[in-house]
Amino acid sequence: MDWEFYERGEAGDAYAASQSRIIIEGDHTISPFEIFVREVLQNSLDAALSQAKVKVRFKLHTIRNPGPKQNFLNAIGWPALKERVAAANRIRLNRQEPPEFGNPETLAGTGIQVLEISEIGTIGLVGPEAVRSEQDERRLPGESPKAYIALTRDDARREKQGLGSGGTYGLGKAVLWSASQIQTVVFFSRLANSPDETTHRAAAQARLGPHFLNNHPYRGLGYGGDKRDGWCRPIRNEKAQELATKLMINRRADASETGTTIIIPFWNQPDSDVDDVVPTHVLLARYAARFFWPAIVDGRLEVIAESDTGSVEEADDHLPHYQPFIDLYQRMKQGTRGPQDALPEKIRMVVPQGPPPRTDSETKTFIHANMCDVTKEGEVREDFKCKVACIRGQGMVVGYAKMTGNTLVKPFVGLALGGRAGDVSNAGVRGDVLLGFSEYVTHTKWDEKSASLRHWPDARPAIRELLKQLRDYFERNSRVEQPETTSDLSPLEEGLRFPGIGPDGPPPPPPDGKPQLHLQYFRRAENQYNFEIRTRIKANSKPISLDLWVEAGLETGSASKGDRFLLENIRTIPTNLKTDQLTNRKFRITIPTLGSETQVKIVGTTQKIIPEVFAVSEGLFKATIVKPNELEEASHETIGEDSYA
Repeated sequence: MDWEFYERGEAGDAYAASQSRIIIEGDHTISPFEIFVREVLQNSLDAALSQAKVKVRFKLHTIRNPGPKQNFLNAIGWPALKERVAAANRIRLNRQEPPEFGNPETLAGTGIQVLEISEIGTIGLVGPEAVRSEQDERRLPGESPKAYIALTRDDARREKQGLGSGGTYGLGKAVLWSASQIQTVVFFSRLANSPDETTHRAAAQARLGPHFLNNHPYRGLGYGGDKRDGWCRPIRNEKAQELATKLMINRRADASETGTTIIIPFWNQPDSDVDDVVPTHVLLARYAARFFWPAIVDGRLEVIAESDTGSVEEADDHLPHYQPFIDLYQRMKQGTRGPQDALPEKIRMVVPQGPPPRTDSETKTFIHANMCDVTKEGEVREDFKCKVACIRGQGMVVGYAKMTGNTLVKPFVGLALGGRAGDVSNAGVRGDVLLGFSEYVTHTKWDEKSASLRHWPDARPAIRELLKQLRDYFERNSRVEQPETTSDLSPLEEGLRFPGIGPDGPPPPPPDGKPQLHLQYFRRAENQYNFEIRTRIKANSKPISLDLWVEAGLETGSASKGDRFLLENIRTIPTNLKTDQLTNRKFRITIPTLGSETQVKIVGTTQKIIPEVFAVSEGLFKATIVKPNELEEASHETIGEDSYA
């Protein structure tokens, strides 16, 4: 594979190639790994061939043997790419900034980590290889989308509306590059249709930083392919299949194997929402089920993930977590109603003309809403109670939203089926477009304040009214009826009885004799937080560990573990306790068996933060007791409420 990097002007230019990656990472409502899986599968479903079932397989490779390793490196053009990566890192070091990419001298050491994403049942990288005039930018009716250019050449090209999808940003594919230590992705595809005799295409793109080579300045954006014609066009047909062989992927020899294989070399796994060590292939299947169970149960999508040791995990294995939603969804599709189901409702909505500069006419469609009361303990996971799965398009769960405000409600699970998920007519496609415009970059919820709606102001009132009607529906059907007031004051009198020694004796001890944590203080200091906690350990108690951490407070969503404040200056009494800084930014203090009853005191601070950031930051102090035989962190056993500073 050849590589082409364009020269940079002496005065420099904008480093736009990495901006979409930064935008994707800026949303903390779901983890980067969840975003990665959802964007990959959404792109696959949007490119589905007619009503064909899309099959996606994630496969991890660790290439260790010298022969296959050298073939792989030659296939991706590593000799040329390696010096570019080194040059981009040098620029960062010269600026006294940390290197943005892996060290090319050590990356290909003992083994090369690769993630292969292979899809079948999609259109593949169809469309022209170049856009040579302004007129060519327009997609004519019946014309194939410019899928090849959108995925392998441009950074934020939007082709999804032409496929009937609600995607509006064109930034989601950035997750592919962010998952490579050298921000490089290789593509191999069998095309569903082509105006010439092209059946296969292979290409690559690198999103490096600006750099110098032989004292010539270059841009960070590089294209991999066949440079014989003076520019890097895609490698075609037999040569593309030969490249696939060197990459150790399926050559797609059969005409039925249309679709695209994505290779992410030097795999850099995104952060997940779990602190425990969960195998990568299990997380891939888990997140696929979390956000695409509607498409899976409808038979539109199949997802399999395989580890580098051959272990296989299917998304179907994780569907039981979402069974209450799935059962309700299937009853809605069949037009039946369970004993605990509310009366379903079609909430009407009007899609105004647009979005500009398009002039699609005003369209009437609806969102199909329904809910089911939860009557049995343990019937639904706690994090899904009183949540509504918002679904649109080909079967993607946009998010699990709380739509009942502060109203007291009975436990339930709900569904809001929008776009094609609720309206199978052509109007449903227009509904997808409107809902897509109401979503943020990472498609986590519907919101009238979405940035995309600034180009379509007539749509804001439609989204506002839609969300109001959805909230009214779920509040109306789940509201707890308040009993009429009486003159009986005994409940109030019962509430005024304070615990104490009294005739009933002292309050009962903590369960299992577990030590209790007491927060003495957590307060702001000069550009950092100070804290002190205490606990009393009984003589000859079994060893325990205390995990401490400080979360970052966010106005919306929840912070990831990467946002936690680093702790330092940890001091303990007794002074000989073992302390460890964990990789998830928690701090662990291990308390051994003590010969006598001892009060343990722990004081410390967070790392100092620059004043401008600290002035607008909010910290939440948390701590938990972990016994040696507890394999998972009992994060719900934190001391009291979150402590705010």
